[in-house]
Amino acid sequence: AVPEPAARPTDVSVLVLEQEGAAYSDVAAVFSDDCRIEQVQDVASAFEMMGRRDFVSVLVDIRSGDTRLLNFCVDLRKNSRFYNIPVMIVADESGIENPDAVLESGATDILTRPFGEDQLRARMEFLVRQQRYRMSMLGVYREARHIMTSDGLTGLYTHGFLLEHLRAQIADAERGPKNLTIGVFDVKGMAVINSKYGYAAGDRLLRQIGGM
Repeated sequence: AVPEPAARPTDVSVLVLEQEGAAYSDVAAVFSDDCRIEQVQDVASAFEMMGRRDFVSVLVDIRSGDTRLLNFCVDLRKNSRFYNIPVMIVADESGIENPDAVLESGATDILTRPFGEDQLRARMEFLVRQQRYRMSMLGVYREARHIMTSDGLTGLYTHGFLLEHLRAQIADAERGPKNLTIGVFDVKGMAVINSKYGYAAGDRLLRQIGGM
C-alpha cells in the first residue's frame, strides 16, 4: 500500500531558480513558512543542488523571458534522475511567448503574473502531492526489487545495472534497423586531486561530472 501524502505537506524542500541579480523571489516568500526553500540563480547551481538534496518540486521564476531558464526544463527531462520532478514556471505575462512550447519542453505548469498567493500555493501543493505519490511508489518498487541500481556518491547507474540494461538495449537494436553506440571515458588524475585538495573535493568533482 502506498501511503497518502498529507493534504498540506510541510516537510518538503522546493528549489527556486531565478534570474541572476534578482531580489528575493516573491514566490519563494509564499512558501517560506511551509517548505524548506533553496534559491539559486544559475542552471549549473540548480543541478548541483539537486544532486545533493531531494526536492519535491522546482519553481522557475522568469522575469523577462530568459531562454537559459526555459532551457533548464529541456536539460532536466534528459536527466534520468530528475526527469519526473514537477517544474512550475512563474513568469510575467510578456515573459512567455509560446506557452505550448514551454510545456512541450518539459514544464509541468505555468502561472503568469499577476496572481494571488492562494492560487500559487494551491497549484504548487497539487504538484507536490503528485510528486510525493511518485516517490512513495518508487520506494515500494525499490523495496520489491532488492537491487541497488545507483551509486550512492554520484547517483549514476551502477556497473551491475549497466550489464542488465545493456542486454536489453542490444536485443532491441538487433530487432531492427537501429544503431547502438556506447561511449566510454575516464576521469584522469583523481589520485592527484584527492591528495592535493582532499577526498571531499574529489567527491564533489565526481558528482559534478556525473551531473553533466
